[in-house]
Amino acid sequence: MKHRRVLVPALLLCLVVSVAAAPDTSERLSEQIEAVLQKHQLGRAFFGAKVVWLQNGQVLYARNSSSYFMPASNMKLVTAVAAAEILGLDYRFETILGTNGTIVDGALEGDLIVVGSGDPTIGARLNSPDWEKVEEGDPFAIFRQWSEQLKSRGIKRVTGDLVADATVFAGPERGAGWAWDDVAWGYCAPVSGLQFNENTALLRIPPPTAPVFAPAVELIPSGALRLVNLLSYAGKEDQPEVDATVLAPGVIELKGKVRTDRTSLYSLAVSAPPEYFLVMLKQTLTQSGIQVDGGTRVIPESTAVPQSLQSLLTFDSPDLRTVLKIMLKVSQNLYAETLLKVLSPARKGKTFEDGSDQVRQFLCGIGVPEDGFVVADGSGLSRYNLLTPDTLVTLLEHAYRSSYGPDLMEFLPIGGVDGTLRQRMQASAATANARAKTGTLMYVRCLSGYIDTRDGERLAFSLMLNHAPRQLMEKPESVLDEIAALLAEYRRE
Repeated sequence: MKHRRVLVPALLLCLVVSVAAAPDTSERLSEQIEAVLQKHQLGRAFFGAKVVWLQNGQVLYARNSSSYFMPASNMKLVTAVAAAEILGLDYRFETILGTNGTIVDGALEGDLIVVGSGDPTIGARLNSPDWEKVEEGDPFAIFRQWSEQLKSRGIKRVTGDLVADATVFAGPERGAGWAWDDVAWGYCAPVSGLQFNENTALLRIPPPTAPVFAPAVELIPSGALRLVNLLSYAGKEDQPEVDATVLAPGVIELKGKVRTDRTSLYSLAVSAPPEYFLVMLKQTLTQSGIQVDGGTRVIPESTAVPQSLQSLLTFDSPDLRTVLKIMLKVSQNLYAETLLKVLSPARKGKTFEDGSDQVRQFLCGIGVPEDGFVVADGSGLSRYNLLTPDTLVTLLEHAYRSSYGPDLMEFLPIGGVDGTLRQRMQASAATANARAKTGTLMYVRCLSGYIDTRDGERLAFSLMLNHAPRQLMEKPESVLDEIAALLAEYRRE
């Protein structure tokens, strides 16, 4: 057989040689990322990453991408996407105020019963001019609204009890693997079917106005907790730091040293959320002119509310868009844990375990292998959670191509602009570009989301750093921010 001689035009030959000789830009990016890792001397820290082009799914960079990492609040990405997929963005929480009695001559003769669905938005945050600054909001605004609606129904007095039905959720109130020494703080608040002010109270410690030994403390709302104040003021050589410890249900001990130059604000968790809800609602009703003769009472989990309950008013929360935006922008743990329970298919007695099962089914359904994750909670507080960079990027790719993808982009913190990225990625190519979820626990820093390259091509990425003690790096998150800036500077060339 004779071989035919093929003539290649000179111009085409030059083009082939040129392309073959061009540097591999993804290889150059890998070298740049490795240089960042070397610069920060990670030591025994463990780093993993995956970066893909969303246009075609091509992997641009990967390192330890199939290995397990503690995700910290990157777990909220999983919860958010699962909630958007299963519940839909139009989902709203519904709270019902009803009664087993009748209204006679301005008196509600019977109990006033509040039936909750887990709404986490009743409180100060959404009534603040800036919902990232919950301390500027009015926690009682919605309760006053309810009071006026009840008065419009002719109710000036309740002869029975104020009753809480929080049976939509079953225990436990906190996730598996949460650290015991975190439970006093607001970010570790318990989860309930009735939730007021994110089940937290604001601790305000003003600077001294005269020479005093012990700092004064103010709790908002007052009466939410009993405080044992062992605080002192920090001297010139002292590092201000406050420790809070739960001594008993509803009792928190405060130790440490506080600043003298400005007011310090802390969020404390309130135990027994349904009782907290009722006490504050009763206080508001009384101040609004509605007398409650009876006490407060919580319906046990195993008790069903009578079907004959007469509805007096119904309150709907903002839709899931608002809930997810707050959850992701400020990394609000209670919102994530609430959604995890809501995902349970049960009508009553929803649990973390059943919600986690729904999340597992969802992840497998979008192509994540069964051994690609361990789901322990919805917020990432638990160190029992395990995710891989592969899993997070698969999740991000799926969400991006879904109908709620554009909304998710709006919910994520923006580098150097807002949320948990407000003070990060400033004066770099990632500023006002990266849209990503942060993740922070002791020795854990993670960052996963989306970013646009210099060519305007969008990438999905997951950067995960575990076992990174602060003595090795002044700011562990700076490693991730520098890599994000490299991704934003990337060009195909």
